Amino acid sequence: MIGCPHVSRPAAWFTNSYKIHNQNLIGKMKFLFLATLFFSYIVPGLSYCFASNTTLPSCVVCDPNASCKRGNDFACECNAGYVGDGVKCYNISTCAIQNCCDPGFQFNTTTNCCDPKLCLPACAKDELCQGSGRASNCYCNPNTYTGIGLSALVPALTCQSTSYTIGISKCHLDALGLNSSAVYLNNMTCRGSPQIIGSQSMVAITVNQNILQCGTIESSNSTHAIFSNTLFIDPALVQGLFYTSAGINIPFHCAYPINMTASVLSAVNPVISSTTLQSLNGSGVYRAVMSLFNSSAFTFPYTNGPINVTAGTTMYFGTFLLDAYNTTLALVTDSCYFTATNNSADTTRYTLMQNGCSVVSSSAFQIIENGLSTQDRFSAQTIKFANSKEMYLFCDVHMCDKTHVASCAPTCSSTRSGKSSDTEGSQTLGIKLLFGDDTPSSSASAYPKGVQWILAIFSALVLLGWN
Repeated sequence: MIGCPHVSRPAAWFTNSYKIHNQNLIGKMKFLFLATLFFSYIVPGLSYCFASNTTLPSCVVCDPNASCKRGNDFACECNAGYVGDGVKCYNISTCAIQNCCDPGFQFNTTTNCCDPKLCLPACAKDELCQGSGRASNCYCNPNTYTGIGLSALVPALTCQSTSYTIGISKCHLDALGLNSSAVYLNNMTCRGSPQIIGSQSMVAITVNQNILQCGTIESSNSTHAIFSNTLFIDPALVQGLFYTSAGINIPFHCAYPINMTASVLSAVNPVISSTTLQSLNGSGVYRAVMSLFNSSAFTFPYTNGPINVTAGTTMYFGTFLLDAYNTTLALVTDSCYFTATNNSADTTRYTLMQNGCSVVSSSAFQIIENGLSTQDRFSAQTIKFANSKEMYLFCDVHMCDKTHVASCAPTCSSTRSGKSSDTEGSQTLGIKLLFGDDTPSSSASAYPKGVQWILAIFSALVLLGWN
């Protein structure tokens, strides 16, 4: 019998052999681990097919295009012509037009499954990932907008407090023979760039409207400031040399309500009084402002003071808080009173409100809103102190955090005594009034040019702080 000769080995040999073998194994494992990482990056996953959900509590959750299978558990199974998990079913023909797969995968019309595609970032729903390896790119799916005409080309407009973004479907433009690389606004230097908004491939432009960027045009009516522009799209070039059709233009606008705060900030030389308030938790310093208006609309503040008034006429005034956009803060006006001197501590006074509540008749003073938001509004009949041609309106204000109290609005009873929220950090605002001609020397601003800065100044204060 022929066999392998037995050769005895010293114990040290086995030890060294184990070390060598172990080191080789570790090296191979490291290689396999790195290779796995490399290839998992190149191929983000394996193909997958839609599977029915078989552990459901009832048939109620099934998609209308699915059938319910009853067993130990309920199962939803998509009907013929549809794919999905049964809770959500997709029409197979729709998947060929608009990708039904997860990001990084693309619907295969042959297998009705999802194949991995290396397009980073992942393609939009109306795009296809084409190419191989690192050379893969996203291209518009030619089937998505087939037969969809120009009337369906509607831009997506988002109006924000300081800017607007307008976007339009890139692939729809290409399907219509328009140049998705030549999308611009009134100012041709403001051109669109490719973005994925939602699940759609778009060409979008974001504009800071406050400084009237990109040819933005400002206008206004009695209630709104309106910022307008036009989206221009050139036709596609034929052979890179000439056009065979005309481009299109789509006018659009963003409208913003004119409020008391914005109307004061937009006016030229408004008559105001201002002070700073420290938040109770020390999180910041905010500016409180008081101004007078020519009507109950609180849209036209008096400008170029001092303000001439006559006794017994109704005046409208408001207090508001700057720099507190998107906070939980409210401004509370605690007291308002007239004095004959520029001294808020003058005891010779005519008091309109105390502890946030009126102390005179409703015909003499009305609280329109107080402690509900960052602005308070009031109306009052003017009086005249004997032997004085001037008068001062003072108001004490403080900030209130609506997350710390049930309500920042003062609670007033029929006896006109009330209790305001915590008045810690209260400060005083004051405006001078003159008695002279019946025609006021100051004017109510009609926004000769200033409305275009309504949100410009306001947002600048919000973002940078006015201290």
